[in-house]
Amino acid sequence: MPHKDYYKILGITRNATPEEIKKAYKKMAVVYHPDKNPNDKQAEDKFKDVLEAYNVLSNPDKKFKYDTLDSTFGTSFSTSNTPFENWDFKEKVQQVSEDLTGFFNNFFQPEGNPTNEKPQDLETTIFLSLEEIATGTTRNVETDKNKTVTIPIKAGVKEGQRLKIKGKGKSGGNLFVNIKTKPHLVFQRKGNDLYRDIHVPLYTAILGGKSSFITLQGEMIDLTISPQTANAKLLRLEGYGLPLLEDNKKKGDLYLKVEVAIPKDLKPEELSLFYQLYKMRE
Repeated sequence: MPHKDYYKILGITRNATPEEIKKAYKKMAVVYHPDKNPNDKQAEDKFKDVLEAYNVLSNPDKKFKYDTLDSTFGTSFSTSNTPFENWDFKEKVQQVSEDLTGFFNNFFQPEGNPTNEKPQDLETTIFLSLEEIATGTTRNVETDKNKTVTIPIKAGVKEGQRLKIKGKGKSGGNLFVNIKTKPHLVFQRKGNDLYRDIHVPLYTAILGGKSSFITLQGEMIDLTISPQTANAKLLRLEGYGLPLLEDNKKKGDLYLKVEVAIPKDLKPEELSLFYQLYKMRE
């Protein structure tokens, strides 16, 4: 019964450890993967052989049957007086052979692809809050055949970034995850910088003083307002933005846009004083 030499296909010895088998498979799969060899029938066939060999040799039960059958068919079943004339033994070998019917001719996919399907990439989009982007988080994404994959997301992930999760697509393809930022009621994101409005009373804007606000992290800060601060002026607080993806110890800045609050329900005496001030400025 002719069959493929899986050890030769992976370039390993018969005494190879599970780690060596896996290492050899990964090395050859990268070389012959269809994504790297489009429209190359020879590379595609080689890729299938590599997958088939790995599926068999990485499975202890399949590997045992393969090794048993391989050693058995290397022996002649003649009618001479040999130890293999024992019919009980021959029946056991025949049972192994029947159990492996089609074993060497079927295309096996490792890690969740037992069919002959070609790997296909999947793509999805997830929406993250600014709080999740500030600290990092995880997301459960449903993939091929209702399987769920937990994806770790680092702090500082960028708007529009496309994450690649290898081997988690359809039939062993890749999974691509697009990152989008949810709108926030208070803060707006620009890169790693954050922007928000801060309401300052008219008298504080003119005379100077303190104005309190809360950061994205929930920290209360008393901000010093300089005298004669103009409406819509941007105040910059260094290091109060989002962490950098490349280095979470570094952060962007927070920009505060001053919104001067005009007092309401002024009494006649107050209006009179404002009128006097107006005449003075005139």
